Amino acid sequence: MAKIFAPNTQYTGISAGVAFANGVGECDDPERLKWFERSGYTVETEPETPKVEADATEPVGKAPDAGDAAPKVADADAKKPSKAEK
Repeated sequence: MAKIFAPNTQYTGISAGVAFANGVGECDDPERLKWFERSGYTVETEPETPKVEADATEPVGKAPDAGDAAPKVADADAKKPSKAEK
């Protein structure tokens, strides 16, 4: 979405169908953006960033080594003496 800066930095209203607040509006219509530029507004477009999709066959992160595994916690009930042991 492109940001449009009005010549009047205090302008709040609607111009060419775009709402402005304190001199700033947003629009993604290329024809309107051209009109704003021709009419003395400053237009800042965000650079297009390519969307990268992860390949299901490629590992996303490092697989844990056996030494990285969390230590197993003994079952609390296993440490209690049975009724026969008491």
